[in-house]
Amino acid sequence: MKAICIDFETANHSPRSACALGVTELQDGQVTNTWYTLVRPHTEYGVFNPFNIRIHGIRPRDVDKAPPFDVLWETLLPQLADGFLVAHNAAFDIGVLTQTLDLYGIPYPEIPYLCTCKLARRVWPDLPNHKLNTLAAHLGHRFVHHHAGEDATACGKVLSACLTDLGVPSWDNLPEGTPLHPGRLWPGGHEPCRVRPKQRR
Repeated sequence: MKAICIDFETANHSPRSACALGVTELQDGQVTNTWYTLVRPHTEYGVFNPFNIRIHGIRPRDVDKAPPFDVLWETLLPQLADGFLVAHNAAFDIGVLTQTLDLYGIPYPEIPYLCTCKLARRVWPDLPNHKLNTLAAHLGHRFVHHHAGEDATACGKVLSACLTDLGVPSWDNLPEGTPLHPGRLWPGGHEPCRVRPKQRR
């Protein structure tokens, strides 16, 4: 099953203000496709916060002629077929995805998803933290942080390395002892990716 790693940047604090999207596809642990695009935020959420600009460097003039998300969705949706979504700190990126789909009145796809931040905490518990740049440095992967395309690829590298260290080919082969429950989207709602509680003896 292919992995579709996604990363969003936003114009402001609202998850409905997506201004950039990165997508990296992996098959059998290998990157097979990458895609990056600026996104023109919806007019109701298009004010750029200086704090966000300092993080990702995207300015209002950069997205003037960029496609809106509902147009981009027509390209992205077919890529999700027969795959699963992956994001680092998935609560943020899946939140942007679902909130933006809600904004445009688009139903959610039927697809599972995984958070590489939560997975990495289980695989490499002794690292000082599990931020994407820390994990990339741990793997010797150089990238431009907070560029949606590069972040999506770094997320894919983390996923591949985690699965390799666990000795499994895909997320659906996670060992029984890995206390991670994948999230899921479906047309009627979504379930978060979460850590399973420890069983009491």
